[in-house]
Amino acid sequence: MAQVKERRLLVALMAFMLAVAGFMAFTVQSAWADDETIDVTFVLIGPDADGKDAYYIDYTKTTMPAGSTAWDLSKKMFDENKLTYSASDSQYGIYFYSMNSPFDGKTYENIEVSKTVSTYWCLLVNSSSSTVGASGYTLQDGDSIAWRYGTWDYTTDNPSLDDFTKSMYRIYNPNSGEHFYTMSEGEKDHLVSLGWQYENIGWTAPLASTVPVYRLYNANGGEHHYTTSKVERRSSAA
Repeated sequence: MAQVKERRLLVALMAFMLAVAGFMAFTVQSAWADDETIDVTFVLIGPDADGKDAYYIDYTKTTMPAGSTAWDLSKKMFDENKLTYSASDSQYGIYFYSMNSPFDGKTYENIEVSKTVSTYWCLLVNSSSSTVGASGYTLQDGDSIAWRYGTWDYTTDNPSLDDFTKSMYRIYNPNSGEHFYTMSEGEKDHLVSLGWQYENIGWTAPLASTVPVYRLYNANGGEHHYTTSKVERRSSAA
């Protein structure tokens, strides 16, 4: 009888240890899975039918595997938006040199105007011109990657995104009393259709930033929380 009890106790102990091990494995895998991805943003700006700057790909937030390059992100965004482009490799890494406009189909390519002036697709990392090709830059968490078509003089110009901003729409929930902010016009319109009240533009935000702001939603309380801390984002989402 004692041996039966011992065997039952041993089986129960082993089951408990396996359960703990399984929980620990799940927890560690979840942590690793989070560490294996990064949050980045992307935007593509080129001429419209009138030659004015326009968004070929509007400001987009996405997640990429850690270790991805700016070209990995660019190719993903180009392909997802079904854009026609040409790219080549160089001593500085892959860069793309032509893009068909989604507005009129016209092809915009890199053109050398003079020894110091060129019209080209400029790669911008966190609003500043990149010193390496797209495949030579490894993405970091919170990076903002942009391509902008324009004409610049290598000796005097410093291409940037400083003159590009996005409006942050302010919306009010009369049921919960919460104010909500988004730069997505589609999300704003959807919430208004559900009964939220549109309260115009809250502020104008820079298109690129080295500090990402994470938005979290409390499914129980119905509230949104904003934080720049990835650690806080992880703990809140756990």
